[in-house]
Amino acid sequence: MSALLVIGGAGAVVDEFVAGGATHVAPATKEDVRAAVTGCTAEAFVIIAMPVTQGTAGGIDTDALARIVEQGVTLPAVAIRSISERGRSARVAVICPACALLPDHLDGARSVVAAGLAMLVEIATTLPGVKINLIAVADNVPAAEVARVVETVLDGDTPSLNGATIRLDGGRDAVLAAETRTAETNELGGGR
Repeated sequence: MSALLVIGGAGAVVDEFVAGGATHVAPATKEDVRAAVTGCTAEAFVIIAMPVTQGTAGGIDTDALARIVEQGVTLPAVAIRSISERGRSARVAVICPACALLPDHLDGARSVVAAGLAMLVEIATTLPGVKINLIAVADNVPAAEVARVVETVLDGDTPSLNGATIRLDGGRDAVLAAETRTAETNELGGGR
């Protein structure tokens, strides 16, 4: 793979990429993000937005929620815009919690961040020169597996892959969605 810049986050997934030769930056401000992106020669980017569990959205102080959204959605948005403004082709993988697709009502703050990122990636598919995909990851997925999927997404061998959401959750969200639909059908009198 060509030069890779990993933006944000810390932990096992970042360690996997760094061990493979990637450069990692954890910018704290919008200006830091812009400087990191415009000052590099990378052709591929990984944006990691995996906030820690915060509990229900209603149980979090609004200032704390604003900080979580700033770090988890705003800074990635600035990174994506900065990548596009470089005027060169780039491949981007955004890693976020699995609750991007099916909200986790017990972890509302992470659901807000993940849903925001899912929408951001969908919108960013229209940016010139950017191929971008979302990797929605459950907490128990090994970092090496996440890295392998991201490498596949970024390798350039799939030029039509753009705007996809790839779930790495072992099918958990699909099972939860099916259980929810079954419960709703039963409540409405359509079940057994």
